[in-house]
Amino acid sequence: NALLKIFLILFLFAYAIDCDAQQNQYFVKEFKKVDSFANKAEPKAALSLIDMLNNKARLQNNSEMLVKSVVYRMLFQSYLEENHFVKIIKDLQEDVSLAKQPAKSILQSLLAESYWKYYEQNRYQFAQRTKVLGYKSADISTWSLPKITEETIKNYIASLAETKLLQNIESGKMKDILIGDSSTRYLRPTLYDILAHRAIDVFMNTQIEIAKND
Repeated sequence: NALLKIFLILFLFAYAIDCDAQQNQYFVKEFKKVDSFANKAEPKAALSLIDMLNNKARLQNNSEMLVKSVVYRMLFQSYLEENHFVKIIKDLQEDVSLAKQPAKSILQSLLAESYWKYYEQNRYQFAQRTKVLGYKSADISTWSLPKITEETIKNYIASLAETKLLQNIESGKMKDILIGDSSTRYLRPTLYDILAHRAIDVFMNTQIEIAKND
């Protein structure tokens, strides 16, 4: 499941950023309630609590819990929403517009990947559309292939804009929750390196170059 893969990758960022431990105790307790709702198959109740936690994390400028709440929200939206990608992307766009660093960079990377996964899941529909000059719409379901490609690239690049800040966040702080071969983690020593490699993985896809020139 492509969407689940996004969650698994981005969930690694949920604990990547230091913030006040006492402040986080509240969130840890509330996220346990979310897990409880999930175990009882009550996704609507879980999503309602997640939305509250998302707003609280934003008001407190708690990057760690903001990202975590977004990832949780995406997961539950994928179960509840028929056209979940459209709703997920719309909410992510708002999250990016409101977020502060370093959460903003992480969310921009997630938004970019969501755009590209949406294209991959709807490749046939995009192939049938033509680019209309001057046409503007916030509705991703109406976008042309060049438009979604442009937005994907733009957000990956934007996710790396705060270079110095991201380079000062060590990926070693994530050692307890990172998956994969630990012997190669030195290749991505900072949050900047992780976000850069996420972008490179897509930029190296020959399909994105074809889409740009469509």
